[in-house]
Amino acid sequence: MIGWASAFAVAALSFGAGAVAPTGDAESAAQLVARMRAMFPGGVFQGTPGDWAMYRMGPAPYRYWRVAVTGMEQTPQGKAYWIETSFGSQAGGALLSVKMLTRGDPRGQKVLKLYCRVGAGQTLQVDTAKLRMSAQAPEEALPPGLASPSSSQRKEAKATLAGVYSSIRLETSAGMTFWLSPDVPVFHLVALHMPVGLDMELAGVGHDAKDTLGEPVGKLNNPPPAQAAHADGGKP
Repeated sequence: MIGWASAFAVAALSFGAGAVAPTGDAESAAQLVARMRAMFPGGVFQGTPGDWAMYRMGPAPYRYWRVAVTGMEQTPQGKAYWIETSFGSQAGGALLSVKMLTRGDPRGQKVLKLYCRVGAGQTLQVDTAKLRMSAQAPEEALPPGLASPSSSQRKEAKATLAGVYSSIRLETSAGMTFWLSPDVPVFHLVALHMPVGLDMELAGVGHDAKDTLGEPVGKLNNPPPAQAAHADGGKP
């Protein structure tokens, strides 16, 4: 059984790497990602403010992952999007929430700002300069078995908790299967199966996403003022 933290990380890495070559050739992950993006006119990231998609992750006990585009703004580097993701139980709320300002697809190396919140705690800012977001080759950043997917692609009607979607089914040599549809917002992901014991299935979509994290009250690794004062005995 794969741990939830590991499953979440692997799934996040996989969204840009599930494409397959139309031949059996062993192409690089970068080439395969480019193929997947070419399948859709707008690529595999749809940055429309308000759009959101939620996924159920199994097996039981189920967890839920939600990704939303909550805003857009102009930066010196060009157009950027505010993306929020949350992971937790449907009834108990989010265990971890992340908010980022990114130029284009957040799976790239273009994160300008990054905030996080654990449970119902306070929103903290993460120093993006300290993140390992180097321009390493995509193959080096992917889990084993994803760099050389096999040839398998076909159209399929995929039933999910959110309805039935006309999808493109992609399979990799590592046993991963993706279902993608342009009718699903944000990442076009309908469902995902991983042989390590993780399945993701679309559970809901919408177009009314709002910012839930707000502005940070402090920095990660540095306590916010209220906590710092408490730790110091309330002394100035």
